[in-house]
Amino acid sequence: MNGIRIPKVLFPALLIGLLASAARAGDPAPGAPAVAVVPGATPAKTAAPTWVENPSMTLRMTVQTSQGSPAVTPVITGGEVFDSSDYQSILLLPVAGDAAYVLDLKAVEVLAVPKSSVMTNDGTLQRPDRVGARSLGRFETDPDGRIRFSDGGTEIAAEPAPPLVGSLTLGQLEERQPGYARRARTYHPDAAMVARLAGVKRPAQIVAFFGSWCQICKHHVPALLATLDAARNPNLTLSLVGVDENVTEPRGPIAQYQVVATPTILVLVGGEELGRIEEDPRVSIEADLADILVGPGEGGR
Repeated sequence: MNGIRIPKVLFPALLIGLLASAARAGDPAPGAPAVAVVPGATPAKTAAPTWVENPSMTLRMTVQTSQGSPAVTPVITGGEVFDSSDYQSILLLPVAGDAAYVLDLKAVEVLAVPKSSVMTNDGTLQRPDRVGARSLGRFETDPDGRIRFSDGGTEIAAEPAPPLVGSLTLGQLEERQPGYARRARTYHPDAAMVARLAGVKRPAQIVAFFGSWCQICKHHVPALLATLDAARNPNLTLSLVGVDENVTEPRGPIAQYQVVATPTILVLVGGEELGRIEEDPRVSIEADLADILVGPGEGGR
């Protein structure tokens, strides 16, 4: 099934609703367990809320730097946005720098915390402790659903993310959606399937249609990236195509390959489709690819 999509016109209302629900956090619904509203504070015998990726938002950081002249050059970097599972906090995880940012929605306060206190070595995200945190004061919101604050000379904004549509290079994907690269680094494909793919002798093109808004894609496309990187087979080339939330654009490629779901991963040999993986693989991304390119074998379906 496709990922959950939220129309962009609802972003301001959604953000206001999150802030309002956070303000009411002290009065949980009857029978509901108590939840932590302060990062790092966990009620006794209650699991700490976890972070859930928010694919509808993106992080933009603008650093003003001077290069020995009156001219000021803006340096723009990105990152990822997460909601806490109790909807009391938002986590901003930049690609660059050593800091992450936790927004306390009840206090409307921003805390800068060491990135290492949020992300473990295996890529797992956790709730940071307030030890070592810096308060940056209050954040601001605007009618377009943007959240804004600053950290020294860096202007930071979490804002609605337009879907990636059309052909993309791997570098463009990693720059605009860094979560794909982060997940690829922590995915370990089956070594036997990687060996089968490494031995493919005929040139094959793998075309991955995906939605930057699609939660399923955020699991399977990184697995594809990690698998191809591990196989290191020059005969296997990858093309990435972002699609819109209705899977109608880009119209030409979608019609040509009759794409109706995300992700759809096509395997083409000589321009002809050899096989495809739609939505979830039958076994795994690497096993399904090996079955398509080499034929069913040990560990395949």
